[in-house]
Amino acid sequence: MNSCSFLTFSLSDTRKKSQRGKSPSLVPRWLFLKNGENKTVFSSFGIKASSNFENGSNFPLEKGGKGDLRKLSYYCLLVTFLALSFTPTQAQEKFRSFNIGFGYTLPKFLDESFSVQRYQGHAASVVGGFHFRKDSSTLEHIDLRFDYGQMSAFAFEFADVNSFRFEGNYSYKKRISNIWEDRLQWFVGGSVNGLYTLWQFTNFSNNSFNTSLYVSLSPATSLAYPFKLWNRQFRASYSAYLPLLTFAVRPSYGTTRLPGFLDDERDEPVAQFFESGSLTSLNKFFRYSNTWSLEYFLSNRNRLRLSYEWNYVRYSEPRLVQSASHNIVIGTMFNF
Repeated sequence: MNSCSFLTFSLSDTRKKSQRGKSPSLVPRWLFLKNGENKTVFSSFGIKASSNFENGSNFPLEKGGKGDLRKLSYYCLLVTFLALSFTPTQAQEKFRSFNIGFGYTLPKFLDESFSVQRYQGHAASVVGGFHFRKDSSTLEHIDLRFDYGQMSAFAFEFADVNSFRFEGNYSYKKRISNIWEDRLQWFVGGSVNGLYTLWQFTNFSNNSFNTSLYVSLSPATSLAYPFKLWNRQFRASYSAYLPLLTFAVRPSYGTTRLPGFLDDERDEPVAQFFESGSLTSLNKFFRYSNTWSLEYFLSNRNRLRLSYEWNYVRYSEPRLVQSASHNIVIGTMFNF
């Protein structure tokens, strides 16, 4: 049956039913297949397959139907409302802020100097720092973070490892372009990244500490998007860095005292520190960190900040060590 004859048949069928005293459907039935045939309608929006519209039980818009098409209308209205409310704004030209926040970290690590088992657990985080923007073309950040947590070789069971982690980063970036119709600002620059980790294996009677220290030079990038939503000012941002050159200090054994690379018989701790380290690059040391954040501007120009960071570290000398963490922080940025 071609489309013209099908349309004529459907209109005739609707007219006959209305003449028998039955009210026609709210939507003409020629929009769907004939009775007894199956067809999935708008499956991507979760609307169920319609099998028999004779009793109206599966017909989306009829009285007594399941109303899936009505849900679709609600979704469309919600998306339209958000799109109309979401408007880009000009970037803040100049600001200085002191930041402090608290959060939660989900850490995982593998350290073959001690065990081939993988450890994971929970940690509490404290972050702080300073953000400077002399004008609309530069970003300068100093960020500090401290984590303390406990981990186990069996996920979320009795903890047998105390984990301490301290991280410090300094970055300087210049804006190189505005993209996406001049709404999205792109910054490129460099950063100096320091990471110190200490793992204490409480089940070991000796050699229970293992430490790592990494100081890196990294290219860094950021994206910033200021906008207004419901007449409130927000700022969404993304930043990432990838170390290219790293000075790594990591003993090949556990120790009962700190720092583990020092020799009791020598009096030159600084010399021992550099002798215990090695200069390495991507072939042996790999680290990647990226952060997503959303800032909400208060009436006094201070800001509330919600951020998520994923961080991964892999170092193959002298024995393989890998660590990764998911971190969520809520904080306040105080202008000064």
